[in-house]
Amino acid sequence: DDTLVSQMINQCVLKKKTLTATYNQRVIQFADVVIIDVQCDYIKPELGNVKSGKVEMKALENSFKTIGEHIKLETLVLIETTVPPGTTEHIAYPIIKKIFLSRGFVQEPLLAHSFERVMPGKNYVASVRDFWRVCSGINNQSRDRVTTFLNEVLNTTDFPLTVLEKPIESETAKIVENSYRATILAFMDEWSLFAERNGVDILKVIDAVKIRPTHSNLVFPGPGIGGYCLPKDGGLGYWAYKHILGFEDDIFKIT
Repeated sequence: DDTLVSQMINQCVLKKKTLTATYNQRVIQFADVVIIDVQCDYIKPELGNVKSGKVEMKALENSFKTIGEHIKLETLVLIETTVPPGTTEHIAYPIIKKIFLSRGFVQEPLLAHSFERVMPGKNYVASVRDFWRVCSGINNQSRDRVTTFLNEVLNTTDFPLTVLEKPIESETAKIVENSYRATILAFMDEWSLFAERNGVDILKVIDAVKIRPTHSNLVFPGPGIGGYCLPKDGGLGYWAYKHILGFEDDIFKIT
């Protein structure tokens, strides 16, 4: 457990009273920034077959509707969920924009994306605060607002913020990051099985290969691919390519 968590709860909840929990949606109207961290699952009816799966977007879409109904015009909406590329611009924006028009707002919503960084355990707070982040916004004002906000709450002095032009770039960055890691882990898992069945010391093989500078980052095999993110995030990209971005061909052979 991270001891900083209890210190932050004591400071924010008990002393300053700046952190509270509520089920009352109307309090959203008082927020300057609304951060969305809502589950976005990838359902695979066939074990191991990413291409037969689909994204469960309902909870995320409902959050966009609720937020659009209550936020102030100048409120920044920051999506931190790992989402299918294109979600911010093609799903979140139309939903919130439609609600804005129904409320008489002709101005554009302030909408941004920056995928979360968090690792449970003894360094929980540091994994959020002291790590490199990527962000983007749907327009210049959104991009400026999210950059300012993240610079205020994160340690961007030691871990500089990367600001991209469009949300789909930020969304894609997270999918590529996790898909890449899943791919190399799966690759080494296959070769560890080969080594085990043929009396090969895979650790010695890896050490021999890593002597070459271009292969110095070769990973060691583990128990396989696990966790919540790695098995599903490639599927988010595959699904988005067809169902959000509208392509019919199949370009994904490895992801």
